Amino acid sequence: MSIDLFVFAGETSGDVHGATILKRLREIHPELKITAVAGPKMRDVGIDLFMPMENFQVMGYSAVFKRLPELILMFKKTRNFILKEKPKAVLFIDFPGFNLRMAKALRKRKFPNKLIHYICPTVWAHGRGRIYTLSDTLDCLLSIFPFEDKYFLPTTLKPTYVGHPLIEQALLSSESGDKLELDPSFEDKPLIGIFPGSRTHEIKQNFPKILESCELFKKKNPSHLFVVSVAEEKLQILMEGYIADSTLKLGSEITFLPSKSNFQLMSKIEASIATSGTIAFELAVMKVPTVVVYHLSPFNAFVARHLIKLRMPYYCIVNIICNKHAFPELYYLDFTPKKVSLALENLSKKDSYLRKNSLKGCQEMLNIMSSKEMPSMVAAKEISSLIYEKAL
Repeated sequence: MSIDLFVFAGETSGDVHGATILKRLREIHPELKITAVAGPKMRDVGIDLFMPMENFQVMGYSAVFKRLPELILMFKKTRNFILKEKPKAVLFIDFPGFNLRMAKALRKRKFPNKLIHYICPTVWAHGRGRIYTLSDTLDCLLSIFPFEDKYFLPTTLKPTYVGHPLIEQALLSSESGDKLELDPSFEDKPLIGIFPGSRTHEIKQNFPKILESCELFKKKNPSHLFVVSVAEEKLQILMEGYIADSTLKLGSEITFLPSKSNFQLMSKIEASIATSGTIAFELAVMKVPTVVVYHLSPFNAFVARHLIKLRMPYYCIVNIICNKHAFPELYYLDFTPKKVSLALENLSKKDSYLRKNSLKGCQEMLNIMSSKEMPSMVAAKEISSLIYEKAL
């Protein structure tokens, strides 16, 4: 049986994005034969499973080192399967550390058909050398930010801007009608959202300072309550320990909400504090004025500046897109409870310049990112056009 499309998703976000795109592809071509390394979302769409995505999920350098022989074996097994079956196209979803190596390995062994990568690696932040790797290897790069194409002008690869999947997810979430399940004592109260990260080390590094910032804010704004987005139970237990040592009362002044309800939460909060990452983009999509923070040790700050050469006017993706400080950024030495509290206070005041500028920036970002069709449909049409070109 010939394969039309082989898809590789190596992490949870890729599984979510992949499932949405595959649904659109099924709408266009119900007969499409798809084999994949897939997670639960993509498996629900109906694909021939080559290998569970969970096999590739490894956290931390030590874990990677311990599983290196196994990971190499899975890499070779995947590569050899693709070379043997020769699908009309291979779709790599994000996960660039693995996927770029796979694409290079396939090209080195003369894979004759289309290689597509969805979500451009952050070449605009670091690793500019990957621009030429991508150009030499891929037939198609589907980008989610409109500014990414300019980085490929010196090459023959012309990225196709499809739109950002999180905008689509936010829209679908708002249309779902799902209600926010909060304790009744938090209803009809001014709420501040806390988005401290989804990894243990992020919580340990950032949450204590965020909590101190909330304590300072609460002294001046006693009516406000805090809702913390939590990715998994072990992180909630960790954060509860920090809260127990604070002046905030768990259950009556600060509470937790599963991160699966993030979009519903964002529709209810006045402002937020967020650890730097994709969450800042989601908050901008939902027009929530946000203080973006991130703790860096002196060593990590040195590595970022001098070894990775991470030097940009802005680091928050919202500010990069808008090319201005739409969201206050407080990193490294600027990340202090006093500065975060002051910024949060200004963002929560309806008539403050900082809040108005933040909301204006959110709208500017949405205007820049707008597209006529859903991002998943644009991506699906582009992939479809490559699949149904005559394979070599």
